[in-house]
This record gives sequence, C-alpha cells and structure tokens, in this order.
Amino acid sequence: MKDGKEPIEGTSVVGSTASIISRDEEFAWTPYERVAMLFFGPHGSEGARMVAICAEPGMGRHDVISGVLAQAERAGLRVTRKGLGSTSAEDATRILTRTARLAEHGDGRAAIAFDDIPASDEGCIVRQARALRRLVSSGASVIFSIAPEARQLLEEIPECLVVWSSGLVSHGIAAAERRGDSHEMRSLTRGIPSLMRSLGDTKASSALPQAFYDAFGELVAASVRRSLTDEELRLRLAMLLLGRGTVEDLIGVIGKLPQDVMASLRADAPLFGVASSLESFECLCCHLPLALSAALPRLSALCSLFPDVLESSARMLVSNGEYRRAAALYKMLGCGGSDEVVLAHGAEFLEVGEVSLVRRALMGSTIDLGRGAVSSLGAALAAVARRGKTEKDRLEVSVSAESDRFALLFVDARRVLRAEPPLVSRPEALPGLLAQRASVHLEACSLLAGGHPSAALRLLVAHPRSSSEMTVSSALLDLDFEVARLLVGDREARGVSRPDEAARFLSATSLEGLSGYASLASLIRAVVTGDASAAAEADVLMARSERSGDRLAQVVALLAGCVCDLRAKASARANVRSLLAETVAEKSSLDYLGRVARLLGDVARFLMGETLEMGLEDGPRDDLSAVRSLVRAAMALREDASLAPVVPEDVPRDALWLVSLLATGIGEFSGLVRERMPQGWRRALATVEEGEDERMRDGRDVSVCELAGLDRPPLGDPTVPIEVTLLGGFAVYVRGVRIADNKLEQRSAKSMLEYLVLRHGACAKRFQLVEQVWPDCDYVSGFNRAYQATSSLRAAIAEIDPSLDPFLASRSSREVSLDMGLVRCDVDVFRALAREASDSRDPARSLTMARQAERLYAGDLYLPPVDALGYVSSVRDELKELYADAMVAGGDAALRLGQERTAARLAANALMANDLREDAVIVLVRALRASGRAVEADRQYRHYNNRLRRAGKHTPSGRLKQVMEEVGPASPGVS
Repeated sequence: MKDGKEPIEGTSVVGSTASIISRDEEFAWTPYERVAMLFFGPHGSEGARMVAICAEPGMGRHDVISGVLAQAERAGLRVTRKGLGSTSAEDATRILTRTARLAEHGDGRAAIAFDDIPASDEGCIVRQARALRRLVSSGASVIFSIAPEARQLLEEIPECLVVWSSGLVSHGIAAAERRGDSHEMRSLTRGIPSLMRSLGDTKASSALPQAFYDAFGELVAASVRRSLTDEELRLRLAMLLLGRGTVEDLIGVIGKLPQDVMASLRADAPLFGVASSLESFECLCCHLPLALSAALPRLSALCSLFPDVLESSARMLVSNGEYRRAAALYKMLGCGGSDEVVLAHGAEFLEVGEVSLVRRALMGSTIDLGRGAVSSLGAALAAVARRGKTEKDRLEVSVSAESDRFALLFVDARRVLRAEPPLVSRPEALPGLLAQRASVHLEACSLLAGGHPSAALRLLVAHPRSSSEMTVSSALLDLDFEVARLLVGDREARGVSRPDEAARFLSATSLEGLSGYASLASLIRAVVTGDASAAAEADVLMARSERSGDRLAQVVALLAGCVCDLRAKASARANVRSLLAETVAEKSSLDYLGRVARLLGDVARFLMGETLEMGLEDGPRDDLSAVRSLVRAAMALREDASLAPVVPEDVPRDALWLVSLLATGIGEFSGLVRERMPQGWRRALATVEEGEDERMRDGRDVSVCELAGLDRPPLGDPTVPIEVTLLGGFAVYVRGVRIADNKLEQRSAKSMLEYLVLRHGACAKRFQLVEQVWPDCDYVSGFNRAYQATSSLRAAIAEIDPSLDPFLASRSSREVSLDMGLVRCDVDVFRALAREASDSRDPARSLTMARQAERLYAGDLYLPPVDALGYVSSVRDELKELYADAMVAGGDAALRLGQERTAARLAANALMANDLREDAVIVLVRALRASGRAVEADRQYRHYNNRLRRAGKHTPSGRLKQVMEEVGPASPGVS
C-alpha cells in the first residue's frame, strides 16, 4: 500500500476510494465508528460509498448499521432501511432492483441499508450487484450486511468496502481492554458483541449471569443456520459437540473435511476458535458445563438430522477421555447404541458422577453373568448410589477384565466407610489417574483411622489433588485432606473452597452411597472447632450410618456425640455412647478408635464419680497412650496424686486434636488436664487454639501490611496519603511505602513529628517545639532547627510523592501545624476504637471494637529520643489505661456472648497494661472458671493478692471476693 501503511485489519478495500489508516488509530474506534469512517469517508465529503459487513450472526451487524444510519439522518440524508433476512433470493433481488429504480429518480442525498441479503445463485447475484451499483451511481450511499456464505456477491462488486467478522471482534476486545476487563472475562467472549453485552458489569470473581448463557445459546443456534451447506453444518455440529480437538478428530467424526473450511471459520466465526495453524480448534466456553447445557437444546434438531455425527462425536469424546461431555451426548442419543460404550467405560462415567447413564446402560445390558453373581460395574453402581444396606453387594462379584477392577475401586471406597477390607489389591498397579487417586484415598483413610493424621497429611500433600473438574476420586481426596488438616491442627488456607465443593458433589442424590464422607468431614470440623451444631450432626450421622451399615461413620459419630455430651455435662449419656462406640469398633477391627472410645468412657465415668484404676493400658506406646497418661494424671489430682503416671514430654502430634477436645469445655476436668500438661504440650496446644480463635473472629480482613509484607502496617486508608504509626514503634508511610528510618532521624525530625501528631489539632507554637525537642537551644537557633527538621521531612516525603507537603507553615510563621487532610495517625484511630469499646451498650459491638483496638495496639506508644517536657510520656500512660479500659470492656462483652476464651485473652491483655486492675482480674477469673480452668483461675487470684500486698494496697475488694465465692475455689472433689 502507498505510504507504507497497512489497510485496516478485517477490511477489504479496492480502488482509489480506499481510506488508509494507521494501526495506532484503528484501535481507538468502536466497531460503529470504524464502519462510519468507511461509510462517510475521513472528511465526510467523499461522495457516495458502498460498504458491506460480512460477518456471522451475533457480531453486532444490525447495531452497527443502526448507528451509521442514525448519524446519516443527523447529517440530513434521507434514510431507507430494508430487512431481507426472511425473504428468498428472488424476492431480495426484486427489492434491490426496485429500490435502485426509485433512487435514480431522487435527489441523490440518501443513505440506504439492506440487512441480511440472503445467499443466492449466480443469476440473482449478477442482478443484485447491478442494483447496488445503480444505487451508488444515483448518489446514494449504501451499506448492507451478509453472512459469510453469501460472500459470492462481494466478488461481483470489488469496489465495495468490506468489514469482516475479525474487524468487529478485534475492536470489541480492544474496548474491553480499555475498560479494564480481566483476561478471563475477555476470553469468555472473544470480543463477540452479543456476549459482551450480556455480561454487563459482571466481574471475573462473580458467577456468570443467566443472560450470558441465553446469549451463548442464541449464538450457537445462529451458527448452525439452515442457509449453510450440509457439509459445513456437519462440520460445525461436530466442532460444537466435541468442544475442542484436532483436524484428525473432525475427520474421525465426519470423514473428509470441506476444502478451505477451517480457514474461513477462523476468519469468520470466532465462536469455533480455530487455531492459526488450522490444525486444532477450541470452541468458546467449552470448559463451562452450563454453556454446554445451554447449547445442546439448540442443537437437538440438527442432531436428529445428523445422528451419525452425534454418535461419532460421543465416541470421540470417550476416546479423548472427556467423559462428562460424552455423557451429555449419550443422554441425547437415548437407549440402544450407547450402552456398549458406556458399559466398557462404566468406571470412568461413574468417576464424573454420571450414575443415571451407567444405570440405564446396565439395565439395558444383555450380558448374562450367571446366577448368584453380579458384574463389578453393578456392584460399583450399588456402592455409590445406594445409602442403605443392599443384598446385591454381598453377592459374588464377577471380575473378568481390567475394566472390572477399575469399577471395584468405587466398591472399595464404600467398603472403607463400612470398615471392610478392599477387594482390589495393589490399586496403584493399575494405570490412570483414577487408580492413583483411589490408592492414595485408601491409604490415607487407613492412616487416619489408625491414628496417624500427620502421615496421612504428608501422603496427601505429596499427591496433589487439584483437578480441572470435580470427580468422585478428587472429591474424596479433598475431604481426606480436610480431615487430616483438622486433626493435626493446621489452619485453613484463605479463600479455599474445594472441601465445600467436594462435600456438595458427594452429597448429590446420585452419589448418596458416598455421602458419608461429606458428613464425616463436616462433623469432624464441627467438633474440632466447637460448632454448636456438632451434637445434632452427630445424632443424624449416627442414625443414618447405622441404617446403611457404614460402621466407620457410625463409630466416629458415636465418638463425636460422646464429646458433645461431655461438654454438655451429660456424663451418663457420654458413657453409653463410648461403650457403643467401643463395641462397634471392636467388631469392625477399628482398634485405634476403640481405644479413643475407652479413653472418653473413662472421662465420663470419672465425672460420674466412679473410682478408676490407674494401671497402665495394655497396647502400643504411641501418642494416644501419652494422652491417656495425661488424663490419668489429671484424674489423680482428685484421687491420689502419688498414683499419677509420668506424662511424656514429647508432644503427641497425632493426638493433639484429642488433647484440645479434653482441655476445653469439659468443666473443671479441662482445668485439671491443663494443669498436668507439660510445657511443650501447652505451646503446641496454644498454636492450635490460636488458629481456632482466629477462625471465630468476626469480619477480619487481610490488612494492607499483610498483603504487602511490611514489617509494620499502615492503616491502609487510600484517601489519606501519609500514615504515621506510633503504637509499638515509629514508622511513616507515603502511599503505602515506608520512609527509611535513617532519613527520619536527621535533625530530630522524628521527635518533632511525633510531638505535632499527638498535639490537639496537630499544631504547636514554635517556642513549644523548641522547648520540647531542642531544650538546650535558644529560641532563635531553635526556630532554625525546627525549619530544618520540616525541610528534612518534606524532602523524605517528596522522594516518594513530590506533590505532597504535610506542613501548613512557612519559615516566617509563628506556629507549625500538619495538614490532617493528608496525614493520619494510628493513635487517633486507636482512641476512637477504645472509647467506643468502653462506651457501647451493645455487647457485640463492644467486643468488635475491642478486638480491633487489640490488633491496632501493637505495643506502647513510641518514646522519641527527646521528650524534654514529658508530653509524650504522659500520652503513653494515658493510652495504656485506655487500652486496659477497652480490653476489660471487651472481655466483659465476650463473657456475655459466651466467648470465654476470648474474654480471658482480653482480660489478660488488660493486666499486661496494668497488673493492679481489679476489674480485669474479675473478668479473667470468671472467664477461666467458665471455660473449665478453675485451677488457673485460683492461681490468678492468688497472684493478684500477692501483687496488692507488695504494692502496699489493701486486700481485694468485696466485689472480687464475691466473685470467688460465687464460683467457688477449685477443690479436690468432683461435683
């Protein structure tokens, strides 16, 4: 092209009327602006033109033409528009001819549009081209749209300017980029206008609206319109059914490909996603199940017309391992031809949850296995789909091929719940991901049931369970990982939802035989975290597992119910549950769980007042035996301390979950357990409880410092560019970037800035600054030093943002002040939070404010190098008392809300600030008693009494003595 410039991509231009525009300019336009530029010319005075839009439906052809005509009408042109989409080729030709004849008798100032000129034979095309030329010759500008199959018309009018699908799409993508849409959202639409319009303001993190799937279905329906040839219809149908694949896949489905069709699809139809090499394709949204559900009803009529394409596509999907998509196609096929393939790959279809398809194929099967035997696939179907006991899975299972062993993996998954040995030996020897996951699941369950959660977690971490889609085996591994994580006390990763997705998947009606795994994970989570729903969940699972014969689930439910009964002081009922759990565990060879049941039974009987023998337990010397020694030692405090066994110092990592359960919420017994606990156990348990308490905190977001990895957090307020933190250390942040300390230590800038920030109104007279920061200087030299300090601060801030100046003073002014519209200090925020915590009458709000104040108070107020007047020290003391007030108020609120552990922590914080505060001791004692830590409560009272005597104070007040009398001292007896 002349001047070395390229024509607009997606536009075909011929002749001297072509407008040549650089690539930098083209992406500044919308599709409408781009077509309008061609229609009216770059200067609007180019004379009559002819523009064609050759694009697939859904590309916004009609909207673009409407915009062009609206602009033409504003320019004073006479506008005519005719829709030809529902007319025949002959009728469309007659309309074009008639319009041209009328235009020749007009004044020539007209804009004429034709929508959807249909594909025509050669005779009609010649007449249509002649009519269009006559329109332009008469002075009218013409714009029309055609589908790609009607492009033969363009060959007859080479002077026509053509905009193709690629031109419209590229501008749609460019517009999305300018709006800041994520790559994910752009890839969902590929710039197709109808899909982009349906998304509206949808963000990448939110679910796609139904309007998107409706628009996608309409786009699919339009892409297989009847105006296409049968060859191209078969090809497009195969591509939509397969979703993605290669040219070889398409040849395997439909046979020979039409010549040059892949190139035309790449140019005209972004829906099909043909690669630049023309050797592969990936249809839009082929990874979204809901998109397939929206597309298949629109393709059902075409599938009826070409059933061979449907069946061949399903078989090709099976051979490519895409069983979920293949199942959707086999459901369209109905009974008959699909049964053989489904039965041959029954395990794979069960893996993706297609139970109904396998059941249908199995019922239609004519295979005779002989009396008394069932196929392994039938047994697998019964195992995953039936919750109750069945006679079928007790029959002899016929295994005649390797595929049968794959099916038996699902039987083994159910047999784990029933505490029965697996049928498949060495599943890891089988090929494929299903066998690998099944092998890991069986081993992990064996480790968990045997009391080795740490080893189970190591195994699961070594075998990543991530998958692009949820399947039965991946869901089982997700739940295994969740249970192992809970038992070892690991914190839950933020934003992780796979365990919940796995539980929902296995809880589906079609997979109710494996729903016990989801119930088990949910129950263990509820018990470990102290959820109030744990007792009800235990009762439901207990009844359900007894009916279904899932003995592992039954034992765990009985143990969970036992723990809940101990917490509810229902010791007799807890004893009954422990005996039942021990009996069922013994029958099912669940030795470890039987030992746990005996231990919980001992606790229940001890609380019932029975005298237990303190002899050693027969059995392995493992973590559980260490916990049993701790329990016996705790019991000996109330019986005979000389009989207490030695508690090992090594932390029982695999039984720490049991230690946590026994040390929390079981009245005075939990206090006894904590008293006899070795120091190493205490530290390990504190870490676990800290994680649990973190989960119970309400509404805590990740702070700016956590996201940025800063050593001291700014307040994270984007409206305030400069943040000063003084609690627990000194730091200044500008736009979230910390100023280096060495730059703040020059010329006493740090001392001056802290003094100003803490002053009321952030303002001080210059002589006050001199007396506080430079007491050894006279006022003249002191004023100069104040100016130098402000200059040093300004320079440090300007290195990050030159536009910011926090000071509202010049050298000649008599005072120095900070612009608090630009500066924010954590002390001001802390004061507001602490006062609200103390003043609020709503316990929930008081507790929330106290927690926020606790997080913000990283330490006492920073003391600067120079504090000549003692002003900063006085503020420091004031803030410590304010912190103690907030912690006491928050602790009292937590007690009223039933959160004893939080109350104890907040009260302890108050005592760290002032160890003589009696109101903090009252809250601490009440909280410790309420959480079953009576011995520690008595110790705290004694320590407070000693502190009072050493300080020369009076004995504790009547209020504290009354609290101690109400709760009663820790005594040797058991109430």
